[in-house]
Amino acid sequence: MDDINLWLAMKNGNRDALETIYRNHAKILFSYGMRFSSDRQLVEDSIQDLFIELWKNRQSIGHTDSIIRYLMTSLRRKIIRKGQQLNKTMTEAEDNSPVFGAEIAFDEQWIAAEDAEAIAEKLQEAIKSLSARQQEAIYLKYKEGLDYDDICKIMDVQYQSARNLVGDAIRNLRKTLEGLPITILLFYLFFLR
Repeated sequence: MDDINLWLAMKNGNRDALETIYRNHAKILFSYGMRFSSDRQLVEDSIQDLFIELWKNRQSIGHTDSIIRYLMTSLRRKIIRKGQQLNKTMTEAEDNSPVFGAEIAFDEQWIAAEDAEAIAEKLQEAIKSLSARQQEAIYLKYKEGLDYDDICKIMDVQYQSARNLVGDAIRNLRKTLEGLPITILLFYLFFLR
């Protein structure tokens, strides 16, 4: 069932549709939520609350053509709000956006063993040099495979801003990683925690 029909079925009271939405997206939501808070319980509670509210308010919520976009946007807001309410320290980046934690993953079969540590350190430094918003934008673009329309809605930015965030991030990574091809970078980049 496509997103539009699945969403409509859930809105019409079909519990199986809600269950399917949860099964299809809970893992991605958890991974995404952990980028905003290291508090596992906060993220799990936020996801649970999101689905409870989704069910309770099903008749009044709007339509969507992308369930994951709707859920990621809602979860992001919920975690930030809960973190602030619980006086959690969600450090603000210079651009007043919540810190988006990102780490790299790499497959040692692709990198000679003696070079793996040096490349991993370079990648780690390169990721840390990006702003929180840039980290989030490239995560959404390359890890989750979302298009710019979805990214701008999730991050609550204009279309061109989403494109600029991704483009600036890639330029900064290229500069930081002198000589490492960007395709290798994007292959190794994504972000296991």
